[in-house]
Amino acid sequence: MKTGYALCTLFGAGLIASQVQAGITFEDDFENYALGDTPSPTNVWVDAGPMTVTNGGVWGSQWVNNVSTGGWGFATLDMPDAAVMTLSFDAYFDTADFGDGYMRMNMVGDLGNLNRLDWGRNWDMRKGTEFSMDKVQHFDVVMNQSGATVAYNGTTIDHNSFAVWVEGSLASPNAGSVGPGGEYTMDQADSENNTLITRIGLWVNSAAVQFDNIEVRDEAYVIQYPWDTVFDYEFDGTDDNTVFSNLGGWDSLNQWGFGFINTNAAGARLVHRPGSTEPEFEVNKKGWNWRGVLHTNGLGRAVVTNETIEFKMDYTLFAHPARETRNGIDFFLTTNNTALADNTAPYEASQQYFGSEPEAQMGFRTKQLNWDVGGDWPDGGFGVSLDPARASDVQVSMSLNAIGVSNLTGGAADIESTPMTITYTAQKTTNSGIWRVGVEVLDANGGVLQSYSDSSYTNQVLYDAVDIYFGMYAYHNAEGEEGAEMDNMRLRILDEAEPVYTAYEDFLITYGILGESKTADGDADGLNNWGEYVFGGNPTNGNDVGTQPVFDADTGNYIFHLIGDHSVIAHVQETDDLVLGTWSTIGTVAVSETNRVLNAYTNNTGSAENKKFLKLLVD
Repeated sequence: MKTGYALCTLFGAGLIASQVQAGITFEDDFENYALGDTPSPTNVWVDAGPMTVTNGGVWGSQWVNNVSTGGWGFATLDMPDAAVMTLSFDAYFDTADFGDGYMRMNMVGDLGNLNRLDWGRNWDMRKGTEFSMDKVQHFDVVMNQSGATVAYNGTTIDHNSFAVWVEGSLASPNAGSVGPGGEYTMDQADSENNTLITRIGLWVNSAAVQFDNIEVRDEAYVIQYPWDTVFDYEFDGTDDNTVFSNLGGWDSLNQWGFGFINTNAAGARLVHRPGSTEPEFEVNKKGWNWRGVLHTNGLGRAVVTNETIEFKMDYTLFAHPARETRNGIDFFLTTNNTALADNTAPYEASQQYFGSEPEAQMGFRTKQLNWDVGGDWPDGGFGVSLDPARASDVQVSMSLNAIGVSNLTGGAADIESTPMTITYTAQKTTNSGIWRVGVEVLDANGGVLQSYSDSSYTNQVLYDAVDIYFGMYAYHNAEGEEGAEMDNMRLRILDEAEPVYTAYEDFLITYGILGESKTADGDADGLNNWGEYVFGGNPTNGNDVGTQPVFDADTGNYIFHLIGDHSVIAHVQETDDLVLGTWSTIGTVAVSETNRVLNAYTNNTGSAENKKFLKLLVD
């Protein structure tokens, strides 16, 4: 069965069921259908004509699409009768396809009366309300017709009521009469006399909804997620020109504002493009002077060992036609929520940016890199720095071409990158002061552009902190159209879990040296741990340095082997003078294989020169 909760899988936490394990009476993940099919069998899926199986694109493999271009599209799910029933499903609401309609459910009781779970009245599933657009969400709808109150998941639900849970949290509909357990009374006449639930209807009105992983249980059941959400921002429905720090829960650093919300064709976004001449950015020049904000509530508790702090967001870069590296936006964890410059030492939040207090910070900085590294486009591109003590270093990089920026002189449309999803994680290990930090950058289709992990990152201050705060900082000297747009910003604490290791960490485990730094050279053979991994060596055997690069003077081919790991990037460099010369990059290989074996690469450097020196620089 497909799952939309890859981050849980990533850390091995999985999903935890409620205390009462419900019995599944029906399930369908649509993987066994041909594209274009209508769900079957027809004695279960009744009147399912508006539904067709489709390729889920960015949100999954095969889903079912419930579409109505005008009026109602209706399908009925006929499952075994039950006095208490839970319908669980994943759903994706696409901004472009959802239109101005809504989604509604209903159920039919044993007296033939229509017991409405009317999400158009009691919980209006429209744009800008309690569910989010453009991302997969999990829903659990618990219905009670048992004649008695049902206890589940730490709450209760009265007879003749239903409750809706989104992503494991009880939803807060924008209308209707809420019961003591967060439930809503079914509003159809005579529904209180019903004792069984026999069918569930899935309606859409002038809209399109993608469904997957539908399950029906004959008990109350709500998925419990192994994380605590600190904040989760999706900006659709937020008024344009709203300053981000005015949304609540944020202190402005240095008394500056922090960006503003702007709606474009892709939806509402948090924007920092202070030098733009586009009309929507001219309103009071909002964003021009913003420096940063700090989340005033912090995480709310200490992080325990093996828990992971995770920050995730969608990020679009607007490039600047500069030939030098330009800082973007900082996202950092720190220890102090003191704001408005009252000079509390030693970690003054109101003065912080990434690198200002490195002993009390973790996080990352986005950058536009110097694209003139070797003289040709696109040697540089987009980068991420992960070490506040060396904020000028870059641990993750990719060309601007890789993120859709093809021209820096052709106008605003050319400088906008394709959307990226950036996920930063910091796991508190059982070794005092040691964290496992990492970052992953995905493209709009969910493909991995780059990833990086360090299993021995040291920060004792945050390790010992009783609370940790999250801050953002942006540079106010942006020019022209450059800047960034952000959406779906989420900070969570993933509960204790057995870690899933990267390929490089598995390599260290094999030789019993997990926790050593990449630059360590325990066998004193001149090749550090990262080099041993990249070239297939043994970091505990000074006689095994793997397969080293060779030069064929007859053909001019420089031949080298690299481990099959898509985080590896190698640069072939040359010079004609080891004393006075400078090294120039003449070729770059970004490994795409993930097979964890050595793969051969060739760069033809020519052989006409009297002397030439070559080296391989591996990120």
